[in-house]
Amino acid sequence: MAGLIHKEVLASEHRQPAWLSFFAVSDVDAAKKVAVQNAAKVLFEPHSIPDRGREAVFSDPQGAVFAVLASSSGDPSDVLAAPGEWIWSSLITSDPDAAAAFYQKLFDYEVFEMPASGGRPTSLAGM
Repeated sequence: MAGLIHKEVLASEHRQPAWLSFFAVSDVDAAKKVAVQNAAKVLFEPHSIPDRGREAVFSDPQGAVFAVLASSSGDPSDVLAAPGEWIWSSLITSDPDAAAAFYQKLFDYEVFEMPASGGRPTSLAGM
């Protein structure tokens, strides 16, 4: 599922279109506390959206923008995709170890490495 949002940009501003990934959390304010304690910046303070839940937008210590959401309708169970299903989101970063540590602290992810094409290891974070 994807959503498209129109945001007005002042003539003096330059903004490049970008995807915004949302991570499910049970408590947006608690996530904000952990994120800020680990050098994230708050871009949009936690706020509630009727019939959707509570959300906030941050940038991680390297500047990657992401959001968290505590859905008022609940989240599906955390399960790995079945074989043949596609589910993936990549973070392009110059310091994968620091990024993996940040998201591990924030979301309690398990982090592991897997070989990538070209022989360079890739850090993966997941449930």
